[in-house]
Amino acid sequence: MPYAVVSLIIGAAMAFAWSQIFRRIGWPPWMAVVAIVLPVNIVILFVVAFSRWPVESQGTRQAP
Repeated sequence: MPYAVVSLIIGAAMAFAWSQIFRRIGWPPWMAVVAIVLPVNIVILFVVAFSRWPVESQGTRQAP
């Protein structure tokens, strides 16, 4: 039983983090629910990493 509770807490934390990332890049935050599934998570990570971000579209670059 404690493992299920810990898994739910970790899943909720991951969903929250993914929803914040999706919100910042202009994607719907509900995709975070799909991103919890491990194989989908890896695919979404690469799609987000190599897609165009709104900061790049505005033509202004922020200092690292």
